[in-house]
Amino acid sequence: MPQSKDWPFHKLLCHWYTSRKDQSKTFSKVSCLKAVPELLQLLSKLLCLLKQKQISLKDSDFYTLKSNRELSANTALESQLAQLLIENRDFITYLKSHFHFTAEDLLQILFRLACNAVGISNQDLQYVAVGLYLQASLVNHSCHPNAIFLFEGNVLILKALKNIFSGEEIVVAYIDVMQDKHTRQKELQERYLFVCECEKCRDGSTGAEAEHRCPCCLSLVYDQSGIANHSCKGELKQIVEKENLCFYFSCIKACCDKLPFLKDRSEQLKLIEKLIHFYLEISSDLNVHVAAYLNRAMDLCIELQLYRKAITYGERALPAMEVHYSELHPLYALQALPSLC
Repeated sequence: MPQSKDWPFHKLLCHWYTSRKDQSKTFSKVSCLKAVPELLQLLSKLLCLLKQKQISLKDSDFYTLKSNRELSANTALESQLAQLLIENRDFITYLKSHFHFTAEDLLQILFRLACNAVGISNQDLQYVAVGLYLQASLVNHSCHPNAIFLFEGNVLILKALKNIFSGEEIVVAYIDVMQDKHTRQKELQERYLFVCECEKCRDGSTGAEAEHRCPCCLSLVYDQSGIANHSCKGELKQIVEKENLCFYFSCIKACCDKLPFLKDRSEQLKLIEKLIHFYLEISSDLNVHVAAYLNRAMDLCIELQLYRKAITYGERALPAMEVHYSELHPLYALQALPSLC
């Protein structure tokens, strides 16, 4: 949004920020924006825009968006929004005095924003901001998408990942699809309040054990109980007995529990390399968890200036990227760049 059009929003935030009793003597645009969470910034921009156009909230196209509020009772999203309101009650009171909305109006707005806001990314597909695009909000989710949202500045572009035939629904992924089914379903339920029933979620895979796929035929190596059910005649490492499978998962859990507490990048890399080793005892590089840790190891190597090692990890992650995304997916293309250098 050009700065002249965005001025009412900045004026609103600056007036609130400078009126705070606890604000520091040094004022800057950055400190002002940091004082307000992104979702509330988006709420403020929406209210300013509607006021400029002299459109009431309930008469706006925004109210045609789905909120799923009726499904929100006792959910993580409800708790997060409640916490947001408690922690920013001074700012909410300030907004109410300017725009005269009720508590019910506020909840309706926040649920619609939470379920329809889109993360804006830069050319490297790194998150930079949050935005609301009414037409893009009509596009449904699938864990096996045929399109993706890209951005040129704040302009959203819906780009096809493959040929889409007449009558075929255009779908995008609301989350990172290179995760096991349990993680994907949990994130979608907590963030968007729905259960995904796409083809990928109906194929029988349930969790980490079920995501161990053969590198030859991509069929599941283990069923839900961890028992081998694989019949591919291609090369496959020796089937791991259930007892050994449980042992390796206990090692993986111990590493995962320890990882968040490590601050040193070198120590993080060592532990991630252990995680990759344990996973490869029972799986292949195509496993979603292995690929995720290969990506993370690559990023850490770049930070530690271990560039050759970073390229090695990036190249090892490519096959899984191609399986779980596609050759035409931007994330796969970006991942392929280091190996082309």
